Amino acid sequence: TPTTTPTPELQPRDSQSDRQYLQENYVPPASTSSHDLTHTYSWDNQLSDTDFVAAPVTEFHHAPMADGWDNIIVGMKVEVENSDVDPMPGVFTAAYWVATVLRISGYKVLLRYEGFGQDGTKDFWLNLCSDKVHPVGWCATKGKPLIPPKTIQTRYTDWKDFLVKRLTGARTLPINFYKVVWESVSSVFRKGMKLEVVDKMRISQVRVATIVDITGRRLQLSYDDSNGGEGFWCHEESPLIHPVGWARRVGHQIAATSQYHDRCLMENFLEDDSTPDMFPEYPQTAASFIAGMKLEAVDPLNLATICVATVMKVLRFGYIMIRM
Repeated sequence: TPTTTPTPELQPRDSQSDRQYLQENYVPPASTSSHDLTHTYSWDNQLSDTDFVAAPVTEFHHAPMADGWDNIIVGMKVEVENSDVDPMPGVFTAAYWVATVLRISGYKVLLRYEGFGQDGTKDFWLNLCSDKVHPVGWCATKGKPLIPPKTIQTRYTDWKDFLVKRLTGARTLPINFYKVVWESVSSVFRKGMKLEVVDKMRISQVRVATIVDITGRRLQLSYDDSNGGEGFWCHEESPLIHPVGWARRVGHQIAATSQYHDRCLMENFLEDDSTPDMFPEYPQTAASFIAGMKLEAVDPLNLATICVATVMKVLRFGYIMIRM
């Protein structure tokens, strides 16, 4: 029998309308990918290993949800699809039930349906940011059936009373969880935009490139003067990429057509040109570099090595050229 979900006391009464709005209007992450994931590595076999320890999401400041992942804790409650229930044709094809977060590994959480107690036979892992996980109260908002798993259906006679006791004082997903999820994977760029990127064949110069694909905040770039085979992926906050006109602005070498040089000189920017406000601002160094100075720098061709280097040229706005 479908059960009405009691609302957990998570937020002050004046914030309930905000939570209702988000539950009504959020669009869950896509359940399918635009990429071929056939040969993608899967962590599933290792997650159940008690010695397996995943680095926390919060340690990767550029990663999606890094800023809000501290709100995800063991013991919080969510609503997920109930895989242990018989569908009722004409009534419902999918039912849901409340589950508790037992472990957190990266974006994955180990869940246990409420009512199983210490029985872990039906425990399962899910990506917390996927479209299969919802905050407590979602079923009531969407009119979805909330039905206990058939394995334990006879364990309690009053499931509503059971949920009231289990959910009173419990925590569920934060009010702005879905908003933060989308913001954390939304890029300021769009396909077809132009930018200047370090030439991977000659790292002392940059070339013009076009964004051909975007996944989360990672950009797939293709050099404009190639046949598309020299491209690569990078994060949108990578120091390898710059807005259109950057090379001329700082005095760096760029391999580009005369038409590109001319329009940068005239500041004749186009709609698809990336602009400085799309890139992170780096603090300007107070040091006064001069050509010939010595320093130590990470070798860009072997990131595990630090080499002695010489300042060869001082560019504008805090940039320098070095030789190792």
